[in-house]
Amino acid sequence: MLDLLPRECLILIVSFSAVRTKCRLKRVSRYLRNIIDDQQHWAEFNVPSVWQIGLNSFLSFISTAPAKYLHLNLYGVDFPDFWIENILLSYILRNDRNTDHQRKITSISLQQTNITDHQLTSLLGVLDDVEDLNISCCQLLTAESIQNISQLSSLKSLQLDFQPSVDDSVLSQILLKHTLLRDLSLHYCESLFAGDSLHLLNRCEHLHSLNLSHICLSDSIVISSISSLKNLRILSVASTGLSDKFLEKLPNSFSHLHTLDISNNWRITSNGIWELVNRCMEGLPLEYLYLKGVRIKNDALEMLSLCASLKRLVFENNETIDDSGMRAYLSPPLLGPGGWADEIQELDFTNCKNIGDGTVLILSHCPKLLQLVLIGCSLSDLGLFRLPVACPSGTRKSETWSSLSGRRHCGEIY
Repeated sequence: MLDLLPRECLILIVSFSAVRTKCRLKRVSRYLRNIIDDQQHWAEFNVPSVWQIGLNSFLSFISTAPAKYLHLNLYGVDFPDFWIENILLSYILRNDRNTDHQRKITSISLQQTNITDHQLTSLLGVLDDVEDLNISCCQLLTAESIQNISQLSSLKSLQLDFQPSVDDSVLSQILLKHTLLRDLSLHYCESLFAGDSLHLLNRCEHLHSLNLSHICLSDSIVISSISSLKNLRILSVASTGLSDKFLEKLPNSFSHLHTLDISNNWRITSNGIWELVNRCMEGLPLEYLYLKGVRIKNDALEMLSLCASLKRLVFENNETIDDSGMRAYLSPPLLGPGGWADEIQELDFTNCKNIGDGTVLILSHCPKLLQLVLIGCSLSDLGLFRLPVACPSGTRKSETWSSLSGRRHCGEIY
């Protein structure tokens, strides 16, 4: 009977089963055994979900998993020293006994774990094929062990968020060694406030994603650090203290940049937005723009209507824009009803208290709108009533609201 179901359906059903259940199903029939052994099940191994079945099952997985490339996720696990020792021992023995079918752990997530310098050094010494490493929020690590990352010859993605030990000397050693990095996240690495090592980012010509948020940096340092990154696609510089000068000097060579996060930079004004619009009109393919907490006014919204490629706009916690500004964006005088807004797919007005019924009335100018967030906006009963009619038919929405000062505020619309 099972063979009547498409193989893809069975793989999907079995993927929701626990590891112990999968091991039992393998004994039912050869057909189910082949389904269980499909590499799609074992491409990622999540230790927190298997922690309860014990160390032996974990070591058995490393020895028998059919996938050639494994992703080891230790997120949030407080594991003792012997776990690391047994992991490495099982991994080494498995590959020594099966030289023709070796397993490679190419991705490791150690985020929010209690891993120590000794444990990290031991892991990196054996698992030298790692391409993706996440050691964010590992508070027990020091600069000495983090410097050992430079020994990984195949590293392509590195997350160092919330690591106070990462200073300019540590980052310099990593960037000098790993010029083929594609993803780098330094979110909340506050020891990099001087930015003396960031100029080495220009050596990473293949960098696709860069996160420098919550680091106190100047406009000139950021511009000089990214000026040669022609393949950059995602750039996050939220809460870095940047001003309009950053947007004025944004390189024209960013022909692939589609996501820009400049949230919570209070020194960015409407003048900076106009400079960004000029870059878009010159060929910058910007699709996702995050303006959370940026103090732009209504005139900046009319400027944004000239960006033909924009698909998502986030105005969260903005108290300066209102319905008249959104009317200027969605129906600019220069372009007529709709303007370029007919390409918009996502709008986020979370806690924008001046956004209300007037914005709802002109949502019909966004025929491709897929997601709308109006949490904390000032909508009246009439606005809530018109909302299902005003939104395009494809917009995902689920209405909840709470009473505040005698008025209803839309809680969530997706």
